[in-house]
Amino acid sequence: MAGGSRYLRLGVFGWRGTGMWRWGRLMHSKHGTIVPFEVACRLSRRGVHLQKPPMLKPTAFLLLCVMLVVGCAGVSEEPETAEPAQPVASAGATEPDIPHEGSAEQNPGREPRPDDARGEAEAAAVAAADFLAQLDERQRAAAVLPYDSDLIRNWSNLPAGILGFERNGVRIGDLDETQQAALHDFLATAMSPYGYATVAAVVAAEGVLEESARARRVGWSAGNYWLAFFGEPSPTNPWRWQFGGHHLAINMSVRDGRVSMSPTFLGIEPARFSDAEGIHVPFMDRVDAGLAVINSLDGNIAATALLDERPNALQSGTGPVGFVPFEGASLESFSAAQRQAVLDAAALWVNLMPEHSAQVRLEEIEAELEQAYFGWHGPANGTGSIYYVIHGDTVLIEFSTQDPLGAAEGHIHSIYRDPTNEYGVG
Repeated sequence: MAGGSRYLRLGVFGWRGTGMWRWGRLMHSKHGTIVPFEVACRLSRRGVHLQKPPMLKPTAFLLLCVMLVVGCAGVSEEPETAEPAQPVASAGATEPDIPHEGSAEQNPGREPRPDDARGEAEAAAVAAADFLAQLDERQRAAAVLPYDSDLIRNWSNLPAGILGFERNGVRIGDLDETQQAALHDFLATAMSPYGYATVAAVVAAEGVLEESARARRVGWSAGNYWLAFFGEPSPTNPWRWQFGGHHLAINMSVRDGRVSMSPTFLGIEPARFSDAEGIHVPFMDRVDAGLAVINSLDGNIAATALLDERPNALQSGTGPVGFVPFEGASLESFSAAQRQAVLDAAALWVNLMPEHSAQVRLEEIEAELEQAYFGWHGPANGTGSIYYVIHGDTVLIEFSTQDPLGAAEGHIHSIYRDPTNEYGVG
């Protein structure tokens, strides 16, 4: 970000529905990334400038500032002993104007953030153990499954009411307040702050659906998300965790001091929603990233990138990825700037992982980028329905709008996979 300055555009964002989430007072960036209120307090105390969003009237913004100052006084924080962590390379021009996704100062969980990938893995194990310690015997038996259980493949983007199987683990809506707080501490520690905020956005949208007359029958509920562990969380032995529900399936693996994330499904409905303070479009960064790539291309390269047919659904889904064809334009023909735009787009999925593991993963993707492909279907002017795919030997990212861009509510599906390291067995 220019001059090294950091800005956060604020808007009060209230949870809807059951209000199952610990940090009920939220802030959002100008790109729609949602940040817990307590995190905004940390930012304020560390010199991050807070900007008034266009939707707030002067009196409302003044009240918000008072709330922020009063709220920050009650948020404990360890003394700052080091400079904030530097951004992960290739975060991209579309990243939110907040401290980078992996930085210590944005962490809504434990402080300080670990300074290497092994430290991140160990911190996740400790937070997982702390969560499990809050569960009773029955809950713990449901939460921890054998490391090699085939049940890890039991995930879906479908809502609970129409799903043909039971999700793994414990349901967030069945946990008491203390257990929910421990669950959130785990998620905030085991993911990057950007990853945690992305999960929060998906569940916030689910809270909007929960107000629908169809919600009970379909199973739309902010409480219908489940957390499971495969293997005992450990700083030395491999283990996995899975958090999912409607439009969400996070599969993270911890092995040899490093975190990996495949497969992971991210979706949202409504993709565009509002409250008293304004309109929220949490996945707009992914739309903008795809548009940045396709609009950087011209001539034969642009023509080759255009796909003749739009897939009816994400091609990889929950099954094996070997049948997904390589299609579109080879990145070997892209300029360095165009390849960087593709890497920036990929970073929006990779950066769900903790900072240092994400950095290693982005370097791996960059190393093979010339052998990867980029494909696009749909208008390139920010309207209509779009689909794009980034596909290499070790990465597959699909992004699809289920409704046209600009639709009243919108509906988005996406998936990230590493075919060589599914469920951390690579």
